[in-house]
Amino acid sequence: MYSPSLRRFCGFCGLGAPLLAGFAIWRAISLAPSFSWQHNWLSDLGVMDGPAIWFNTGLVLAGIGFLFLLAGMQDYLPARRAYRTSLVILGASAVSLMGVGVFSEDAGRIHYYVSVLFFSLAGIGFIALGISEWAAGVRTRGFAIAALGAGVAVSWAIPWPGTAGALPEAASAVCIGAAAMMYGALLIGSVCPVKARRSS
Repeated sequence: MYSPSLRRFCGFCGLGAPLLAGFAIWRAISLAPSFSWQHNWLSDLGVMDGPAIWFNTGLVLAGIGFLFLLAGMQDYLPARRAYRTSLVILGASAVSLMGVGVFSEDAGRIHYYVSVLFFSLAGIGFIALGISEWAAGVRTRGFAIAALGAGVAVSWAIPWPGTAGALPEAASAVCIGAAAMMYGALLIGSVCPVKARRSS
């Protein structure tokens, strides 16, 4: 069982990872005057001189922060198979996010694979986690997390204007980031490990 300070650290990682990724993407876009939300993918930033270092580094660091959050969640949540399975799926999505930063578009087909895996696994993982929470009696949080996971899929189903995917990428990233921040805040607020276990 983690110490309260270590659990808080994992919680701050959960809050910080989406903010870091968002800042890195914003900074990269600000350095790319030719970037278009309607005609580019966010990953295009990863191969542009100037924006690339911000975009790629930000995603790798955000993926690391996501892994720390999941470690804290593993300690906080009840030791049930459904929870563990959900966290494994989310862990794979975090590694895939890091892969998006490591394997930029100029790395070839592998960039496509890690990108698809990140969004797909994050959506599936949060839906599964939300259902697990609901089944465990944590109804409000379970519904919210499952809805955010489903929002990832809905973001890609919406007929956005334009010819590329920056808009659905951003919308689904907001859903993923919101779910991560919910658990980050939860870990930060769980000062007493015993009390946290009973409330889960």
